[in-house]
Amino acid sequence: MTPWSMKTGAVMIIVLFTLMLATTQTGWGASTPFGIWFGKAVMLLGVSVESVAYFADRPVGMFATPFFEHQITVQNVGIVMGTLICVLLMGQFSFKSSYSAKQLMLFAMGGLMMGLGTRFANGCNVGALYTPIANLSLAGWIFLVFLIVGGILGNKAASRT
Repeated sequence: MTPWSMKTGAVMIIVLFTLMLATTQTGWGASTPFGIWFGKAVMLLGVSVESVAYFADRPVGMFATPFFEHQITVQNVGIVMGTLICVLLMGQFSFKSSYSAKQLMLFAMGGLMMGLGTRFANGCNVGALYTPIANLSLAGWIFLVFLIVGGILGNKAASRT
């Protein structure tokens, strides 16, 4: 089984985004459920739903609804399960790693920085790029320019190490 080309991947993202928009009437946003999941975990430790909602500056109903009734949670779980199924079908799933400790540390740092940026920006690149561009918003195109510039600068910084 060969990986998809960049063109096929782009077409599939367009198709999936269109299907999600048609079925949920909302854009794609991946990071909101992580806050909901964290809030639900804290609630299991005894923190009240009102306190979690106040801290997150979100409505109480967001944390009071059952886990799989939040549409973006279902989307995220579907993305993870679909990815796992594809990797298993390709025979590429393995716990063995050929990455060095330095590379793993850089991956972890990058993930933490992306997570912090997502929380500071109150959203992620999916909600700031794909959804606004699909809705013909200028904000998505501005984000795209800064995303590309940031990627170029990040690659230059990484190649120096």
